[in-house]
Amino acid sequence: MGRRRVLVVLGMMGRCPFGGQTWLYLNWLPAYLQTERHVSIAQTGWLATLPFLAGSLGMLASGIIADRLISSGRSVVTVHRTHILFGMLVSALSTLFVSHASTTSHAVAGISFALFCIHFAGTSAWGYVQTVSPPALVASASALQNFGSFLYASTAPLLTGWLLDRTHSFRIALVTCSAMTLLGAVAFLLLANGVIETQRGPTGETNSH
Repeated sequence: MGRRRVLVVLGMMGRCPFGGQTWLYLNWLPAYLQTERHVSIAQTGWLATLPFLAGSLGMLASGIIADRLISSGRSVVTVHRTHILFGMLVSALSTLFVSHASTTSHAVAGISFALFCIHFAGTSAWGYVQTVSPPALVASASALQNFGSFLYASTAPLLTGWLLDRTHSFRIALVTCSAMTLLGAVAFLLLANGVIETQRGPTGETNSH
């Protein structure tokens, strides 16, 4: 498998947790609060908004911080990879914390921080693929990585339901989500210096290295 294909495969693996974690919480957070935390339906409506508000703030913070660091002379690739790795690692640990949280407030805080961090990482993931890909491949690489994200996003809620049906607890589902996020971080870690280079061949065609 060529270098370019390896990078794309790793990128798809790395993108999986972004959609998976978001859609897991989007589909199961109300049920989690009601069944696991015994929160009323009225309270669930308010509490369920907090994690996604935190996710929005994570995207905003990622862009602002990246802009400032890059403007100060930092490498674009280094800034985005650092954001990705930091965000995914902390998000995984936050989700693991939720699986063992003793109170509802701790659980909601953990979920909020998990979504803040995964969206903090996800925003830089878009910047990363645009930075490491030559102009002719940006759209293709972005689409393939987004496909990886939504592939896991479509299965995460189903997997959670299957685990919940057999264990009657969200703990294993949350631990699984945490593990997948860690694997995604490892995939991006392996993308060190992963710039996809191209050159013109004798016939004028673009070749990859």
